[in-house]
Amino acid sequence: MKIITLFFLVILLWECKPKSTTMSSKVVTDTIAFNSIIGKWEEIPITSLFEKPSKPKEYTRKELDTLREGLQNSILFLYDRHERIQKNVTFYTQINNYLQKYISNQFYYKIPISNSTSPEEIEFAQDTFKMNEILRIIKDCDPTGTYKPILYSFQVYQNSAQEYIIYKYYMKLLKRMKKEEQEELVKSQESWNKTLQADLSLTSKFYQYDENNIWNDYHLNIAYKNRITFLFRLYCNYNNIHSFYPY
Repeated sequence: MKIITLFFLVILLWECKPKSTTMSSKVVTDTIAFNSIIGKWEEIPITSLFEKPSKPKEYTRKELDTLREGLQNSILFLYDRHERIQKNVTFYTQINNYLQKYISNQFYYKIPISNSTSPEEIEFAQDTFKMNEILRIIKDCDPTGTYKPILYSFQVYQNSAQEYIIYKYYMKLLKRMKKEEQEELVKSQESWNKTLQADLSLTSKFYQYDENNIWNDYHLNIAYKNRITFLFRLYCNYNNIHSFYPY
């Protein structure tokens, strides 16, 4: 079974209304999974901050082990590889919901927030912390990286989380921009996606027969990360925020 799992990221043409429509998707194959999920994120709130716990706590090793065991038994082992890909939105939200209490508590325990930190920066910090911390927990379920179902789960969650953050800040920008600016943003997103898909298609031709090669997943991760940073910086500009929050 091949390791490469890709998502075909597409953004719809918008006029002024930030409303998603259904998009076509290709069939899941053994080597590459194409799935248009950007239109499905509309059911997930795009603005939600963690409530600051009255008393943040540090979880014990035993509590963390129990958390990981529950994650494995309740969610990670619930789906086979294709189901995780085909139901990635459900898979993504189930993991988030399962770890929500831990993540919201640990954010204020581990991330220093000052009085000068803007609400927008806190929100972005929470988005990225949630993704990175959950990825760490999933990876800890298989520290050696040899159990393929855990590896697939890691990749599916990572791609889903990054797509969601891209969608979230793309939508936030659309809501703030004037019509002519919206059109430029749509063109920018389409050009970025077209280039990304061309790169992935090219590398797939060279590496699709090599089970140990994860170049496409690496390339997709870097491309998503750069796009997230770009959109967030643009969003800060529209809110007159001079943010240097690292991602």
